[in-house]
Amino acid sequence: MAVLRDIRERIALLKAEDPEVRDLAAAEIGDLLEADMVPLPVCRWLMPILVERAIAEPDLWVQERLFSAISSASVEVLSGGLNWDPIAADLNRLDPACLEHALDILGFSANAKYRKMIRGFLKHPSEDVVLPRMHSRFLTG
Repeated sequence: MAVLRDIRERIALLKAEDPEVRDLAAAEIGDLLEADMVPLPVCRWLMPILVERAIAEPDLWVQERLFSAISSASVEVLSGGLNWDPIAADLNRLDPACLEHALDILGFSANAKYRKMIRGFLKHPSEDVVLPRMHSRFLTG
């Protein structure tokens, strides 16, 4: 499967020393996810890897790109029962650009255990952190 090979190559590049190489690899993974080119089983395998890399990423630009890539996955992937606890545990230390993606990921998971955490960011002081209206039903449920 060519997509799996491409994904594996990009994952390897996420370990590169050069942040520009890591950024490009994350962007290309995000493009594949957004275009819905990655089969669901591969997505389920990929998401924990991306979450781990996003949380550990020292470069804020690359970290934001990784969170963006994760949030580019289909709702079917995001709501598919994956473990998003590592993201939830890191919410308070995330840069606002990453935080917005992280809140989207948790919101699209539709997992009730994240509801209270997400509500805590409804009045975030940064204008960059905007909770999409689509999560309003989830938050009031």
